[in-house]
Amino acid sequence: MSQIFTVTNLNERIKERLENDPRLHDLWAQGEVSNFVHHRSGHMYFTLKDRDSQISCVLFKGQAGRVETELRNGMNVLLFGDVAVYRPQGRVQLVARAIKRDSGLGFRFLQFEALKKRLEEEGLFELEQKRPLPPYPERIGVVTSLQGAALRDVLRSIGPLSGQDHNLSRPGAG
Repeated sequence: MSQIFTVTNLNERIKERLENDPRLHDLWAQGEVSNFVHHRSGHMYFTLKDRDSQISCVLFKGQAGRVETELRNGMNVLLFGDVAVYRPQGRVQLVARAIKRDSGLGFRFLQFEALKKRLEEEGLFELEQKRPLPPYPERIGVVTSLQGAALRDVLRSIGPLSGQDHNLSRPGAG
């Protein structure tokens, strides 16, 4: 080993390399908005996607006035900004400085709408197709590793598992 980095040092080095590359500044990116959140701070967070990839994006409150239209999931946009690294999480993101609506709706949004339409035509959204939820479930499925914190949280929340066989090592157990 020639050098051992702390995670912070490694993320800082990646941040410096990417943010000092002039090709990753003042660029335009095109894609579909998804996972849009307008945070109470005024910042806007979303994912920009195309058919094969996605990247996290942020539009800070001070730049929000440069948005020509209200952002919504499924909207195609052109984003002007810079590639940056959020060092605490090592996350590469686009920091938007301006956003313009592009024509049409995004590919993934259109796929989702087509699926909803097909399921509706099959009658799967009809009230008579729906079943009421039981007041108390007979079984609970948790998809996680046996060592995962999620499983421990569920077991702690539901309390002691009295008098039942709970084999947690195989699918369909318990």
